[in-house]
Amino acid sequence: MKILIFCNIIISMKRISIFFVILLFAGMTVFAQSQDMSFFTQELNRSGATIFEIRDVLQVVSEMNLTGIGDFYFGAINTYIRRLPDFPSSRERVAVEESAGYIIRGLAAEKHTAAAPQIWTLIQFFDIASPPNDGKIMSQAIVAMGEIGGRQYTQHITGFLDSYNTRTNINDQIRTQIQLVVTGCTKALEILSEPIGVKPVLVASTAWYDTDIRNIASNSLENLIESLREVIGDIVYGIMQDPMNSLEVKNKAYSVLLGSHAPNEAKAKVAAAALEASYSFFPTSQNQNMIRSMRENSINAIGRYGVAEDYVYPYMDRTYIEAYYTANTDLQTMIMVIRVLSEVKTLEGVDILVGKLREIHTRRQSGLWTENERILMRTITQAIAIAGLRHPEASSLLTLISMNSRYTAAEQSWARDALNVLNAIR
Repeated sequence: MKILIFCNIIISMKRISIFFVILLFAGMTVFAQSQDMSFFTQELNRSGATIFEIRDVLQVVSEMNLTGIGDFYFGAINTYIRRLPDFPSSRERVAVEESAGYIIRGLAAEKHTAAAPQIWTLIQFFDIASPPNDGKIMSQAIVAMGEIGGRQYTQHITGFLDSYNTRTNINDQIRTQIQLVVTGCTKALEILSEPIGVKPVLVASTAWYDTDIRNIASNSLENLIESLREVIGDIVYGIMQDPMNSLEVKNKAYSVLLGSHAPNEAKAKVAAAALEASYSFFPTSQNQNMIRSMRENSINAIGRYGVAEDYVYPYMDRTYIEAYYTANTDLQTMIMVIRVLSEVKTLEGVDILVGKLREIHTRRQSGLWTENERILMRTITQAIAIAGLRHPEASSLLTLISMNSRYTAAEQSWARDALNVLNAIR
């Protein structure tokens, strides 16, 4: 028996040596002529070929760096899948994985879309849910699905990523495997550039993963938003409006959109949703800075890109009021709101400004006057002038202030200057 095994080993070694000699000459022929892959195809399909021999063929073809051989790899993946049940032993496992890697990379390089169902089969076979898969081939296959344009499997990939985003109570080994596949999912969804991929990639960029994994997801998210420029406003707006999404997710979505080349209309619409969202979370010591940043950034964005939704006016008014009546008056935030209300140049905005000036006038009449009120009065009168819109009450109020002896000469001149600007409007 031992003699028989030894003879078989010798025969196998001789066959492999002869095989590589043949490959050398065959490779020269391929380069010299027209990439005739029939020899390699025959070797792959040879009855009784071991996984090691299949791996060797695929390695040689890969190292030849040929192009235009998508059909060869398509045939190879079909042969590989058909033969997989023949290679169940642990001794063959490394060659099984290496062979899959060569095929997957070849199909991806050739962008062979017809192989999408076969690549999906490999994704399932190498799924980390089943040992001994470590995630490397699964991740490669998922990326390849993106590179070949297998859009019919986008929803399946998002399903993987959605599942991983919610997994937290896991050991180190599974954590490593999941994060490896997550990078493949985010890259594939970035390449496929389908609207359905935005939210899972967004959540991945803020999820429980290591910093480098979140950064990879963030980069994919930025590229996704750029590629979906024409529809991204509606996608992110929906994310901002969804009460099930966390503050961190909404803030990340809004921030990335604001820094993108998305249309200004989209930025204005999402800025409105971000301002509303900033009031939908109860402030805590952990999130109050994020809420404040989100609110300020959205108000400033509304000033740049305009008012897309009328509900922003009550929220800006609320921001002003809350800043006024805090223990320490937040003058900076109030001035920001005033400036933005003048920048949007709408009657609704001017109406709020006039209302604030009326409140200042009432406080002056009652003697509740501090340096803050004086600063606000000057800022508001200038803002009404900058808005440059006729308002039924603005002129009357400014006239009254300009002639009221309770005000200093300088304060009267601020009102008079604004009144002159409004009177010049035709």
